[in-house]
Amino acid sequence: TKVSPYEQGYDKAMKAVTASLERLDTDCVDCILIHWPGVARTPADSEKNRLMRAETWEALEELYRGGRARAIGVSNYSAAHLRELLSHCSVPPMVNQVELHPRLAQRSLREACGEMGVAVVAYAPLGTGDLAADPTVAGVAQKHQRSAAQVLLRWGLQSGVSVIPKSVKKERIVENQRLDDFELDKDDMALLNGLDEGHHYCWNANEIL
Repeated sequence: TKVSPYEQGYDKAMKAVTASLERLDTDCVDCILIHWPGVARTPADSEKNRLMRAETWEALEELYRGGRARAIGVSNYSAAHLRELLSHCSVPPMVNQVELHPRLAQRSLREACGEMGVAVVAYAPLGTGDLAADPTVAGVAQKHQRSAAQVLLRWGLQSGVSVIPKSVKKERIVENQRLDDFELDKDDMALLNGLDEGHHYCWNANEIL
């Protein structure tokens, strides 16, 4: 479950997570994330963002120590946001969930997370429809007789991150799980890595103080 930008701050975060646990009818979840490093309806350069996410992390630490979550982490955090958090936290973040795909490879962020011991989870690993239709992706998919989605997900796994594709179609969900019986070679990875242009399909939190 996640703490939204509207739920930042110690009291709001505690209330939000408690409500989530009640809705899920459980005493413990696998992971709680701070969804965004900023506060809703707050300017990106406001000091309030820094203060509120620190309070929110204190709430997550308490929930973790109390056995309400097996892991706690963040989402959309830059390397700077992570370093700031590590400077004052008592329980370090275990996960950083970020947009990541060949057009937004996030190499420096992945390296920073590795140095900090933070696992990277890729959301939007398929980008949008135009990424799946990219000629380079299509060519690699044809070479391996796989779908473009499978190639993009396999690229993520071989790049050392976890991937969480989204689909409501059963056949796509099944297809997206069939990733262990093929591997991209060095040439494939080089071609896909060459697509990186720092392109966000979703949100970019780098400007948030």
